[in-house]
Amino acid sequence: MPITLRHITADSTWLITLTSPHDSPSHPPYNILIDPWIVGPSPVWHPKFAQNHRTVPASISNLSELTPQPDVLLISQTKTDHCNEATCRQLPKDGILVYTVPGADSIVKSWKHFEPSNVHRLRPFNSHKRGRVSRIPIYKPDTKIPTEASKSEDYRFEDDPDVAAIVELAFLPALKPWEIPSLHIGLGITYTPLETPSSNGATDSMPPSPPLTPPASAFLHPNTSVTDPSQSTSTLSTFPSNQSSIAPQTPLSPNRFPKTTSSPPSTAKDYMRRNLKSPGRKTSSTESILYSPHGVPASAISQYINSLPLPLTAFLHCFVRVDNPKWLGGTVSSGLPNALRIISSLKDIRTDQGRRSEEPISPRSSCSTDFGLGVKYLISTHDEEVEMEGFCSYFVKKSKWGAEDVIEELKGITGDLSSEERKSKEGKSGGKVPGMRVEEENIWSGPAGVKLLDLGVGEEALLL
Repeated sequence: MPITLRHITADSTWLITLTSPHDSPSHPPYNILIDPWIVGPSPVWHPKFAQNHRTVPASISNLSELTPQPDVLLISQTKTDHCNEATCRQLPKDGILVYTVPGADSIVKSWKHFEPSNVHRLRPFNSHKRGRVSRIPIYKPDTKIPTEASKSEDYRFEDDPDVAAIVELAFLPALKPWEIPSLHIGLGITYTPLETPSSNGATDSMPPSPPLTPPASAFLHPNTSVTDPSQSTSTLSTFPSNQSSIAPQTPLSPNRFPKTTSSPPSTAKDYMRRNLKSPGRKTSSTESILYSPHGVPASAISQYINSLPLPLTAFLHCFVRVDNPKWLGGTVSSGLPNALRIISSLKDIRTDQGRRSEEPISPRSSCSTDFGLGVKYLISTHDEEVEMEGFCSYFVKKSKWGAEDVIEELKGITGDLSSEERKSKEGKSGGKVPGMRVEEENIWSGPAGVKLLDLGVGEEALLL
């Protein structure tokens, strides 16, 4: 299904449009606005400490110019270049859901602009052993959205015929305190249509699983016949012959704790966990996006990535590395080196999924084994050359990489570029890497099917 990415600013403001994959769309386009900042400077704590000014005008002057208006506002940081009050106040007060990282939700509520009930805090994905996400149902057109009170105790989004698709948002912070979890985070976005597109001609139905336990007859007493328990079939009987009329004992369950015949009644807590917090089943039609404006350690996203059918549709990551002295916080943006570490991890997971896809009972057996690096589109974000002033501006150091450098490094991960060739190209820039194809002005084709995107202000790309 096509996903449209529109770069609103040269920094990290994105509009993601999710469209139905069906020939007859099951729902209107669903729009997610990420980290809007188009108004004013962005101070860090105090303007005299650090303050950033945008140097490239935004493609729009007011968020009211967006048509249609966003359905979801997603905020990834508490800093004002991601959580900007003056910009967010340009959005409607009603009819928009706001999802933020911890800390930003209280900031948004303090503005008293959006309905408090529409502002939600994202919980870390690894805060629960099975994962924790925020799930949003997309309803079909002309559907009266049911209230929570009208839903039955066993209600599930997947069973509702009026739900066309489900969006899941995952918050992936760094795991260790010295990695600055409030800064180095990732946001996972998945879109799963609840009906397989008719054009595919295939379904995601899984083969029947083998029974967990053998039939109960296999656990009968060794001297007991299946057809007639009173008849002995073995000479190793443990019962005296004068007790043959005794009724046979009920076979013991092989499980230590037999299942109860009745399940406890569903509660409001079960409803929340089942529909709003626990990750749902993914299919081969699931589209996934990983967004990390400052970079996130690969260890923080491994559990989440393993829960997805790769490849990722899009991976948005900063390419410019920004460093402060350690006494000023250290690395601000981890840049291309960290993106390559994540892609290397994606490659390993993708290889494992490709191996399991050959197993008939694999939950990912319907997935393709293409895209060996585990990602289709690699996109730079949060790399605008901002004008910085204040105390910190004297200590900031930046390292930059061009598209040719990125393609070259990807070739090294896939093994398409020998170590000798890599060493011979170190320190060189401006030349195109052999085998790199430029399809358009801002799109480069890399190894293993990866496409590198560098979208300018106002530009958009259709991800197929």
